[in-house]
Order: sequence, then structure tokens, then C-alpha cells
Amino acid sequence: MLHHFRLFVLKLFTIICSLFMLFAICSEAADQWAPDLRVAIFPLEPHSSDTDYSTSSLLENRTVPYHSHHHHHYDHNDAFFCSMEQNRAHWAPFGNWSECSDSCGGCGSRWRTRECRRGHGRCECQGLDREEEACNLEVCIYPRKACCAGRRHTSIDGKFACERIEKEEQTEVKTKNTP
Repeated sequence: MLHHFRLFVLKLFTIICSLFMLFAICSEAADQWAPDLRVAIFPLEPHSSDTDYSTSSLLENRTVPYHSHHHHHYDHNDAFFCSMEQNRAHWAPFGNWSECSDSCGGCGSRWRTRECRRGHGRCECQGLDREEEACNLEVCIYPRKACCAGRRHTSIDGKFACERIEKEEQTEVKTKNTP
């Protein structure tokens, strides 16, 4: 008989399940979400009623990890506490931008980094841990060249600035200058 099933949607997913449900639900969930899910299985000790179970076995720390539950023999009427915890790695927010490496012409760059926060496993975060961008796009004053290589001066909102030249335009300019 499949009973003793409760699902609480929290940060820590909790399922109280019979042995049959243990294999049907806990195993399926772990297979479906692995490696994003850590599963621990605890046998529960019944009290006087069929639906009232004690978590004293949890306090005694008698855990049966998911990957080795098949080595243990339990009666099909035994109830288990199946604890599933999200184990996803996630990015912390990006930090502050660094100082720009140059003062004008779009020659400089600045960067910021973020940290991959891992759960209980070795999951890796998706994406890059560093962002970089050009900075100080204002044109330089003489004797420096107005804009750095790969940039040209333009007017943006009435101010002179250096904008990036697209690759197709750079190729076109080189072709025109070649004898």
C-alpha cells in the first residue's frame, strides 16, 4: 500500500515515503535532477498510529545515502524520510568594475568578476566568471592620437567619442588602402 507521502516545496524538498515510493520517487527524482540534487534516505520509526512517524532516527544520524540504498534490506512496510536538496552551482552577483586601464580614446578596458557558488557537489556554473568592456571612450587630446586602433571618432549626443569599427568596415578600409 502506497501511503505516508508528503511533499513540502521548500528549499529542502522533503518526502516521507514507503519503501516502494522510495524507489519510485526518490530514485526517479535523483536520476532526473542529478547532479543538481543530493538525496539522503533515513529510516523512520513508527509511533502508535500508522501515520505518525518519529524523526528520532534522523537525530541518531542513521543515514542511507541514495547511491547505496540497495545494499540495505528493509521491510516493504517500512517508512523512510527521503531528503532531497538542490545542489546547483550558481553565480554570485558580479563585483564592482575595475579602474579603466587607460584615460581616453577607447584604448582602455575594465573588468569585473563573479564567484561560482557550488552546492554540496562539484557542479560547475554555466557562463563566464569575468566581464570586460572598453572604457573612457572620450577622444584623446593632442599629442595622442584621437582614438585607438580599431576605433574612430564620432559625435554621440553632441560629444566627441571613439566608437568601435566593425570588422567588415576594417577589412574594407584595408582593401582600399592596398596598392
